[in-house]
Amino acid sequence: MIEVKRDFSNESKLTRYSKKHPAETASCFRNLGRLLAALDEGLTLQQCSFGFFRSEGHDVYRIAQTGIANAHETRLYIYVKITKNDVQLLTIGDKDSQASDIEWCHSIARKIQGANTDEKKQQQ
Repeated sequence: MIEVKRDFSNESKLTRYSKKHPAETASCFRNLGRLLAALDEGLTLQQCSFGFFRSEGHDVYRIAQTGIANAHETRLYIYVKITKNDVQLLTIGDKDSQASDIEWCHSIARKIQGANTDEKKQQQ
């Protein structure tokens, strides 16, 4: 079973955004649940062809809200390395913050990848 971790998440932004746009935030988390269910069933990331799911590079993915009329365009960003059976929840944002959100997520992804490399070296 794949676990959602919040080791690197921007909790203050997630809280602030969910208060400002609760329906959109809930929709993103429902879509995250759909993605996790598909991965638990054995699908690979490449096989998950949901319209709300897209790669942003460096193992960072965005999950959009769906099914809300006149919604504020919202994106939930996650880091996925299936080999560890976990998904790191990173941040949430909108079209206006998209570029800075992706840049921030990429910097966190590099930190995570560096930590994983250090962990492997210690195990050898």
